[in-house]
Amino acid sequence: MTRYQYDEINAVHVELTSFCNLRCPQCARINSGQLTANLPLSHMPFATVDKVFTELGQRVKYIHICGNYGDLALYPQALEAIDLIHHKTGGFIKAYSNGAAQTEGFWSELGRRLQGDAGQVVFSIDGLKDTNHLYRVGANWEKLTANVKAFIQAGGAAVWEWLPFEHNDHQVEAAVELAKALGFKSFILKRNPRFSPLNNGEHHTLKPSAKYVHQGIKRIEGFEPTLLPIRCKYKARKMIFIDFQGLVLPCCWHGNRFKGKKHNDMHEIIERYGRDGFDVSKHSIKDILQHHWYTTAMDYTIKILPTCRKHCTMGQKMSNNSNRDVHTFVPHPDPEPWE
Repeated sequence: MTRYQYDEINAVHVELTSFCNLRCPQCARINSGQLTANLPLSHMPFATVDKVFTELGQRVKYIHICGNYGDLALYPQALEAIDLIHHKTGGFIKAYSNGAAQTEGFWSELGRRLQGDAGQVVFSIDGLKDTNHLYRVGANWEKLTANVKAFIQAGGAAVWEWLPFEHNDHQVEAAVELAKALGFKSFILKRNPRFSPLNNGEHHTLKPSAKYVHQGIKRIEGFEPTLLPIRCKYKARKMIFIDFQGLVLPCCWHGNRFKGKKHNDMHEIIERYGRDGFDVSKHSIKDILQHHWYTTAMDYTIKILPTCRKHCTMGQKMSNNSNRDVHTFVPHPDPEPWE
């Protein structure tokens, strides 16, 4: 049974905004170099953030701040949100950012909040000075490194996460050394699943690395994904996803609802069943997880949804811990509930 049990939820993935400062070509917010036309630009109201974490309280042990479209640093009340989440839950906060927005002062303040057992920031940096901007389009290297240094010098726990491409895979060893010198806790090479044949060529703006190949891409060769069983990753993690519009969704991949002129399968489900039934500003999370779709239709539906087949088909999971090459410099907590 795939049904989500409210009493079992102890982790939450929240997307605070759909605003970002960069134009990464494989990002869901970008289509042919331009902002996706049907993507609403908005921030989650702070009152909604308060409502979510007041309800979840200290039962939540792990909070993931990322999403599909936005960057934490573009959320106007980012520091206040971190304070609120700490106060309400006491859980570990793992936030993601490209690091190239905001001021050094902002990053120093965030560093003071996210150190030790409190949490960490994963900086998505996919190259060195001469290559990072090829994927992280619009990132300024000097500003990025100044922000990272400010965060680390303030005590913040920082992790460097790197997506390998053909244009940067020769720089990995140098990047590991730089990460260690700057004071990162660890460096993670995350093998890129976005060149999978399951994406039908939509993410081939850049060339993939031939040296670091995602294991899921290798495994699906010769297989028909519809013939393989699904094991829901978020269900195994006892985690839910809340997008920037305040909709409670089964996972972040279902939150990837705005793509070019199209919408994904979850968007169609929301329209069919009624958006209000998924909206945390109108209902409690507990009541949403008792919605007809979650309690009755979800078990059957995920067996046929392309999104579920792409990401959680057994034997070729497109995102998992086995596709990360980790270099740890200083042991640090990371309670992410890997399934």
